[in-house]
Amino acid sequence: MKKQELPKREQGVFKTVMKCYEQKQYKKGLRNADQILKKHSNHGETLAMKGLILNCLKRKKEAVEYAQKGLKANFKSHVCWHVYGLIHRSDRKYEDAIKSYTMALKWDKDNLLILKDLSLLQIQRGVYDGFQETRRRILVLKSDQRINWIAYAVGNHMCGDHQKCLHILDTFIKTLDKDKVWDYQDSEMFLYRNRIIEESGDLKGALANLKKIEADALDKQYVWQTRARIQIKLGQKAAAEAVYRKLLEVNNENKAYH
Repeated sequence: MKKQELPKREQGVFKTVMKCYEQKQYKKGLRNADQILKKHSNHGETLAMKGLILNCLKRKKEAVEYAQKGLKANFKSHVCWHVYGLIHRSDRKYEDAIKSYTMALKWDKDNLLILKDLSLLQIQRGVYDGFQETRRRILVLKSDQRINWIAYAVGNHMCGDHQKCLHILDTFIKTLDKDKVWDYQDSEMFLYRNRIIEESGDLKGALANLKKIEADALDKQYVWQTRARIQIKLGQKAAAEAVYRKLLEVNNENKAYH
């Protein structure tokens, strides 16, 4: 199928259609889409975008029809498949949305927006192996962003691979400034890492790690709760009791401490 390209003027109008959708100026977006379709009635991506805008206007039947027309006109367009997926998602047809996103990535494998949309649906639907792989692809493309390291680690955690999760976190931690004062994100990441050590079954290692990070961790109550929980698992009941008494001094209404 020959790639569909609009003349330069209509390319500018198509960008306006995209912008109108992003800014929720749906009626203006429709007018601009119709302006293109008057001259290029079979332009797949314009048909698809018109369908997406109609979907936002609750004109569901027309939306699906235009999205399907767009795919028929340009089957190899990642835009057309992405739009089809977005419409499926809005109708809660999540499996169909995942299939559509996967097809979109077949034609544009490094599209970050589509990869992120796919990963959100995968974690929502419990497709953890797929989520893990999608987040790996995102990390390869954008390794300078913390969230991508954390999400890939979480993907491995959800798949039950605690050691790989720890390896990913540790690889990212090596890129941080060792002298940096922890902010909330740093604190939560190190506490999450500690939880992974605990879940892996290395209770003594988790307790030792907790002692190491306690001074820098911002959520002291969580640190104490974690220590008491691990101590109970290790049979250190007297030590755990002392920690719970400390927690009761802070919040004596929490029944979990009694």
